[in-house]
Amino acid sequence: MRWGDGNDRWRALAELGLAAGGALACWLWPQAGGWPLLAGLLPWLVRLAGRHFPFQRTSLDAPLGMFLASALVGVWATYDRPGGWTKFWLIAGGVLVFYALVRQAREHLPLVGALLGLCASVIALYFLLTQDWTTYPADLEVLNRFGTWWMKVRPNLSGAALHPNIAAGLMAFFTPFGVATLLFAFRGKRPWMGWYSTLTLSLSLTGLVMSSSRAAWFALTIALVLWGIWTSSRKLSPPRGGLARLWISLAILLFIGSTLLWRSPGLVLAGLNLLPGSHSATSRLEIFRDGFRLVRDFAFTGGGLQSFPGLYAHYMRVIRVFLFGYAHNLFLDMAIEQGLLGLGAWITLLSASGWMLLKNRDERLWSGATLSSLIVLILHGLADDPLYAQRGTPFLFLIPALALTLSDSQKAGGSAPPLSIRKPWLVWAGVSLGLSGTFLMVITRGRWLSAWEANLGAVYMARVELRGFPQEGWDETNRLPELKSARRLLEGALERDANNITALYRLGSIAMEQGDFTSARTLLEGAYTFDAGHRGVRKRLGYVYAWNGDLEQAAQMLVSIPEAGQELEVYAWWWQTQGREDLSTFARQTLNILTSASP
Repeated sequence: MRWGDGNDRWRALAELGLAAGGALACWLWPQAGGWPLLAGLLPWLVRLAGRHFPFQRTSLDAPLGMFLASALVGVWATYDRPGGWTKFWLIAGGVLVFYALVRQAREHLPLVGALLGLCASVIALYFLLTQDWTTYPADLEVLNRFGTWWMKVRPNLSGAALHPNIAAGLMAFFTPFGVATLLFAFRGKRPWMGWYSTLTLSLSLTGLVMSSSRAAWFALTIALVLWGIWTSSRKLSPPRGGLARLWISLAILLFIGSTLLWRSPGLVLAGLNLLPGSHSATSRLEIFRDGFRLVRDFAFTGGGLQSFPGLYAHYMRVIRVFLFGYAHNLFLDMAIEQGLLGLGAWITLLSASGWMLLKNRDERLWSGATLSSLIVLILHGLADDPLYAQRGTPFLFLIPALALTLSDSQKAGGSAPPLSIRKPWLVWAGVSLGLSGTFLMVITRGRWLSAWEANLGAVYMARVELRGFPQEGWDETNRLPELKSARRLLEGALERDANNITALYRLGSIAMEQGDFTSARTLLEGAYTFDAGHRGVRKRLGYVYAWNGDLEQAAQMLVSIPEAGQELEVYAWWWQTQGREDLSTFARQTLNILTSASP
């Protein structure tokens, strides 16, 4: 049989193995670049040689292609080009895994589910053998005591430990497939599979408990409960009635949660902090708020793949050291790095997957497991991001691929189908563009051209200012000549929209670096008028007030900045070495006002 006709199931499994192996090699050896992905492309080349379409076309090709295109734009935009390419190859590997999974016959679902359940147990085992509970103590003391005891008796395994939240997120994402494998073995009376799934599921749950990740626990519990409700509703009532009740319940929960988070974030934080363990909700919310401001700055192109650490530290915190590697929110990370087109494409993929799974009438067990994993991805993705920003990138498109495999309209394992008259890929492309356009209208307030020029200016500026990040200490090189292109674009954006905060903030920063503190004050005060909660604006404006001699106003701005005292001490020394005794004196006087105002 030819590889291209898709009827040879063993060759379909071999293709999945090649795609997964290539993506795994890119993850393990990033220095190899994208070369390992040639293994996953080998079946495509064989089909092309046989005059067949290289991959099986699906109704989700359009949003998937848009996501990949926005990732490529993210490579262009990022200040960290090597890191951007590394992440792009991982995303491309995920695309190869997607198309390899779509070619699988439904008879392969138990095997695929067993392998995904094994992934959860392998992650759990690795976590249990490498985790240091003295460095990363558990939130619950009883788990911390057990973990400390376990470290004394376990075998030593060399290797970099996974952060508990990352490990827990991945385990929770894969665990529903372990549950489905156990149920499949029980229903089919397959003892060997029952023992296998019991072992893998026990390991997964043990690792999940020992991670003490409350977000992962919550997401998995809600997902399994909804899976049970969905299954029972389909048994006790007509399919459409059960679907309607589930959709209405989800819509009500989403509306209540969104309204509370938007109108009363303090109430939500208080509720989260009532859970046992350490309180981290407040710090997460602060990162989210700053992250939304970065989305506004880079709405069209994104800030670039692997760009969050530098963008957040330099423009939100005004610190030249590494603070956080990602935004702790899957959707926010995508919007920051790949822009609103990437986020729109991703939401389209998830929405289409959920719709296909909910209306599926066959393979209810695997549909339920995939739907449960999708719910984990969404809920846990609101609090952390192991799938896109960390270790799980090759599995990024797992849910859409399985949804297509289970879909009644997608005969997985068959040859590439001709496009239907309705062209569903055009529908999903329209949905992706519509979502992206809606987000852009909200974020840019309809001033598209100004926002576009500011976006480009911010990209060019970050490439110059964040070159070589992280870099401890002050960058004493003269970067002003390299900022001409960025400055020209930002000034054009400000001419089109005098209220463009991205342009105001960044032009004010450039004026500060030039030593033009009068212009910097005017620009930064304009930015502060439109966004008084912007930490970067407030901090830079505080220093501008200090260098202009308005010490009381400077102290008022800087009093909420914890690191301002230490930085003012450094500034006092720095200005003295530069022969600016006046500014050195201003720094000391501002520090004295801050010190007297502090309890």
